[in-house]
Amino acid sequence: MNNKELINYILINEYRKFNADYHHIQKIMNLSNKQKLLDLGAGFGRALEVTQHYPSYYMVEPNEFFVNELVSQYGEDYKKNLFQNKLNELKNFENNFKGIMVLMNAIAEMSPIFQSLSKIALLLKEGGYLLFYVQNPLYISDASIKHGVLIRNNYKVNYTKKLYRDENKGPNSFYLQFDYQNSSEPYKIYQTLPTLSSWIQMLEYNNLRIVELTDNNNESCSDKSIYFRFLVKKNTSKKTSTNKIENLYNNLNESYTCFIKRLDYRVPSRIKNKLPELKIKNKDKILDIACADGYIGKILKRFNQSLIIHGIDLVDKFIDDARKSTFYDSVSKIDINKGLIIPDDSYYDVLIFTGTTEFALNIQNNLKDCNRILKIGGYLLITFPQHISKEEVNKDKITIQTYDENNIREYLKEAKFKIIDLQSGKGYRSQHLNLDVSYYFVIAKRDK
Repeated sequence: MNNKELINYILINEYRKFNADYHHIQKIMNLSNKQKLLDLGAGFGRALEVTQHYPSYYMVEPNEFFVNELVSQYGEDYKKNLFQNKLNELKNFENNFKGIMVLMNAIAEMSPIFQSLSKIALLLKEGGYLLFYVQNPLYISDASIKHGVLIRNNYKVNYTKKLYRDENKGPNSFYLQFDYQNSSEPYKIYQTLPTLSSWIQMLEYNNLRIVELTDNNNESCSDKSIYFRFLVKKNTSKKTSTNKIENLYNNLNESYTCFIKRLDYRVPSRIKNKLPELKIKNKDKILDIACADGYIGKILKRFNQSLIIHGIDLVDKFIDDARKSTFYDSVSKIDINKGLIIPDDSYYDVLIFTGTTEFALNIQNNLKDCNRILKIGGYLLITFPQHISKEEVNKDKITIQTYDENNIREYLKEAKFKIIDLQSGKGYRSQHLNLDVSYYFVIAKRDK
């Protein structure tokens, strides 16, 4: 069966109470009965109740328990159209879908959330729609407590549900706790809930334009809204960049590998030597900040094939190359000078931040963001170009910012990092200056 021929739309559904909105959005998306549907994250199959009139309905659900419940509810016939895949296994569906729905807080459970949003955006065709709901993190109170009865297979279980802030992880971290009758252990689902402004910024980065923004009652959003309801549309063309660095690298007339070889760029070899000091374990989560064409991802995968690596970069050409490299679980576009807008607190075990601080306009804020998204005890491997004169900076055409050792120690301490190792050495050969630009190579550990 050819999945690409079967699937025109993705539906990600969670709760029955939003079924009515499905029919409203159906008109906006111009869905018709001839189009095939895929329910990504099918759960118990609630979405079937509003989509059974479609001639073909396909589901993706990785949880074996949900799959068994779904089959018991609706029969074996539905299993033939059920795929137990995950979001990152749908890479071959890029630019295939006209509409995606993520109802209730389902998107908040797709960690890391910014990278998951980027993956969903890649699946959309230009002009395609994404509908999703997410809870407002400013509206977490006793009103979040709910009581209910779970009815499955002729038995009833009373439960209490409450959303808690996870103060140990950070301001965007929450967990949904279910306390079931006659069960000593609560069931927890961890969620990331960014603020409204963070969502708007993340959508902009992913080339998604807001068409409608309302609360769960279809009224205007405010800080008192319980839920934010986004309907966004994928832009038909990318914005023209006005960023000097972005243009410089997008217009390279050679591969990045050839470019750094010509500059005698020493960072890759230094990273190889430093990896054992980062205490990397199997399946650790690593963020490669300014991943370029994926050369660091290649080094990391050779070091440990099990690593989960996410990359971010500003340059479209690099992002495309890194995605093709297959070393990364995801690659997303972020401009560090607009902030590391990744909302997932205490998520990563290791951050690689090399060859980039020379472009940073506010490194103090960048380092504070690094602390927030890194787990306590996690490691940061970072490079800083050593101080050169303003005249030399202007001539170099690449470097914007340089640092001395006192600056580095001050900035890292301010961001609550403990320096484990700090060494200096050659970074690259500046052809404009005809001299070697040196780097500080630093390993730091998140203290708090």
